[in-house]
Amino acid sequence: MRSAPATHVIGHGNYTVHPGDTLSGIAAAAHLSGGWEALYQDNKATVGGNPNLIFPGQQLQVA
Repeated sequence: MRSAPATHVIGHGNYTVHPGDTLSGIAAAAHLSGGWEALYQDNKATVGGNPNLIFPGQQLQVA
């Protein structure tokens, strides 16, 4: 999965996906242990079966 730099400040809690975001970029900006894989597992019900397809407006839990 390609990492794009997140352009928004990301903390822990709920995060709204913005255009151009990727799971790897969000995970890196939030300094998540486990990287995008952990973020995907925590949000699989929202993201669905393909971690490369996230959409602006989706609400992700960043822990």
